Amino acid sequence: MSGKDGVAQDGKYYEFRFAVNTSSTTAPTLAATLRNPAGWSKELPTKDDTQVMWMTTAQINPDNTLRSNWDTPVCISGERGPQGNTGPIGPPGIKGD
Repeated sequence: MSGKDGVAQDGKYYEFRFAVNTSSTTAPTLAATLRNPAGWSKELPTKDDTQVMWMTTAQINPDNTLRSNWDTPVCISGERGPQGNTGPIGPPGIKGD
């Protein structure tokens, strides 16, 4: 295979893993040499308003082993900002019967 248009070369492919924590500057712990690092999942985890989402990638061999270590994680969501001001009050509605 040529690798053209996103086709994997020799059956290798990239896999993404996701994790959450409360810091947008310090990534969750990642054992970069393990095929399935603890605390990281293939599915997007749910997060609450105090958490941020992190992502890492690695190239996987056709035999399901790591071809490369997991990359340095990157933060893919920001922290929740402050609440905005309340908007103006709308006009009163039409009085009912």
